[in-house]
This record gives sequence, C-alpha cells and structure tokens, in this order.
Amino acid sequence: MRKLILGGFVAVLFSGCTVAHQQTGQEQALVGDWICHVKPAAKSPLPVEHFDYVTYHADQTVLLRGISQIDTKEGWMRYLLQAKAKWQASDGKLSYDFTDRLFKTAHSPQVAKIIEQSPEFKEYDKEFVSPCNSCGNHLDMKIKMKSPTRMTNFNTYTKETSQCRKLGAGEKTKEVKLIEKLVKEKGSI
Repeated sequence: MRKLILGGFVAVLFSGCTVAHQQTGQEQALVGDWICHVKPAAKSPLPVEHFDYVTYHADQTVLLRGISQIDTKEGWMRYLLQAKAKWQASDGKLSYDFTDRLFKTAHSPQVAKIIEQSPEFKEYDKEFVSPCNSCGNHLDMKIKMKSPTRMTNFNTYTKETSQCRKLGAGEKTKEVKLIEKLVKEKGSI
C-alpha cells in the first residue's frame, strides 16, 4: 500500500513538471545570448543603426535589450529598448508575444541639449520613445540559421534584416557592455 501511495505521489509530482511546449530543434539552438546588428540603410535620411542583445531562455521567455543610434556631427543620438516576451521558433519563423516593452532616450547630455534646440530632432526624439500603438503585442520574424551560432533575422514589421551571432559563455562584446551600461543607468523593466 505504501508503494502504491508513494508511486502515486511521485507520478503527481512528475506530472506537474512536464513541459507544455516541446522545443523544436531551432528553439534549442536559439537558447542562450545573442548579439544582433542592423546596419543603417544607405539611402536613409537618418541612418539608424541597431544592436540587440537577446537572451533566449529554455522556458520560452526572452529578454531583449537594444540600442538604436544615429551618428550626428553633435554625437550619438541613442535610444534604449527593453522588452520581455514569450517566444517560439519553427520552420524559419520566430514569434514574440510581448509582456513588457520600454523605450527610453539614452543620449549624452551634450546631444540632449542639441536635440532640445532642434525642432526636427526633437520631433524625431518624441516619436521614437512614444508607445507604439500600431505595433501590437505580437511580432513574427523570418529567421535563417546559418550555423548553430549564426543567423539572419528579417523583421516583418520594420522590414529590416539583422545579422546575429551567438555569444560564448560569459562573452561581452563592446556593444553588450554599452547596452548593459545604459540599462544600468536608465533602469530596467
């Protein structure tokens, strides 16, 4: 009788530990830290460069931290993005369902003064950090795994392509260090 009760108890414990989502091979390859880069469009009036530091967790949660920056003669106009989401990937498609998103300015004090004095930059600044009402909480991206540590993403909303590289354990690129510094200074979600 004890074995039957103990067996039933163990079965209940294990049933509580089962994973509702069986990870695809693509998802297993994504788990870890990635750095992604979008080069500025050549013909863009304001060439915006993006760096995203993305951490995919095995529990299908993701933490995105990134900067968008514009190199001006006055210095870098920088914007910090932070987001939390649930994610899934299969058949060349990566989907995010956002639970939290935050956009903040991350300019140097000198650049902030210049922006305050320029109506054009001030308007751009306001638009960039405004909540995106048309974005929705769901985003699909096309992805192509080039190797276990390299991929290309195509953002179906912004129509931008980024090149991504999986970081080694404990690896911190200069972009990751900058993003972490800005998150620390500006606060995290």
